[in-house]
Amino acid sequence: MAHITTVAPPALDPLSDRLVPLGRLAKMLPGRVHPSTLHRWRGEGFEAIRVGREVYSTEAHLRHFLLKRDARRAPADLDDPTVEPDDLDLDAIEAECEAAGL
Repeated sequence: MAHITTVAPPALDPLSDRLVPLGRLAKMLPGRVHPSTLHRWRGEGFEAIRVGREVYSTEAHLRHFLLKRDARRAPADLDDPTVEPDDLDLDAIEAECEAAGL
């Protein structure tokens, strides 16, 4: 599995960035993501800025946050290119689990 790396975009600049309201960013995502989810993500490191009554961010900041968040959740062994499914000895793994009482 290939690693996707992303360089953090610079801090939000309300005068030069193309700011997008969080409600519109939520609609850009696949599935049904409620805008309140993006507000919650602000507490998890998603960079956004309040201007007046509206909260804004950029597509780049959303992309960076989601890729970084996904990388934290991915099991490390899935990224190990040296382990092929055919290399696994399922009988030995099953026996080890049974011996451990699992």
